[in-house]
Amino acid sequence: MDKKAMESMLLELEALQISGGMDMNELLDVSDDLRKLLVWMVRKNGFQVNELKKYLRRKPEDIEKLLDALEQKGLVEERAETQRYQVNVKTTRLSRKYQVPKDVWKVFD
Repeated sequence: MDKKAMESMLLELEALQISGGMDMNELLDVSDDLRKLLVWMVRKNGFQVNELKKYLRRKPEDIEKLLDALEQKGLVEERAETQRYQVNVKTTRLSRKYQVPKDVWKVFD
């Protein structure tokens, strides 16, 4: 990921109106770069800083800024005992009438 894309992702994270975790439906409304990153995090089921650094190919300072932004929005949480980050996924299923949007599956393609 280049510097411009990283800066854009940080600005997008700052502007997101979410807290307390990621609703999978919200993935439909974010940029491709951020969506790819969040999907990678979910699929990893926990990751360490070095894995994220390797995935994004960015300097440690950039990774720290990104992790700080993700933690402020409640998207990830560091587990002190394992020094791994976990993605906070929340559900919006409030009733039996809840339906997943038809285009949700394109997120994972």
